[in-house]
Amino acid sequence: MDEKSQVKIFIKTWDSFSLVQVQDIIFCEEDSGYTRFHIRNRESILGSDSLNEYENMLSENGFFRINKNYLINLCHIIGFENDPDSITLPDHEIPAESHRQLEMVERMNRMATSRNF
Repeated sequence: MDEKSQVKIFIKTWDSFSLVQVQDIIFCEEDSGYTRFHIRNRESILGSDSLNEYENMLSENGFFRINKNYLINLCHIIGFENDPDSITLPDHEIPAESHRQLEMVERMNRMATSRNF
């Protein structure tokens, strides 16, 4: 198992902390000032910090802010559409800002070239 696949974060909830492997997070979404984590093979977790806080933590681990409400794990992308602009993730369709898609593809290409994908 490589070092990147072992990265974990603590997600602070109202009354506890959940330890989650970063690679298992499919995407995060803004939820009334908090962050809802959609995690592979688990129920979602509502974190008590803002999406901006988690974006700062996760951006170096393959996450990308596709619009103001969603932070996606690039490793879980199945595909994307240009009309309407959307990203396909396992069991989810995420709206995308068209001007962010080019930056997303460039970032995915850099990740693939550096073998972090």
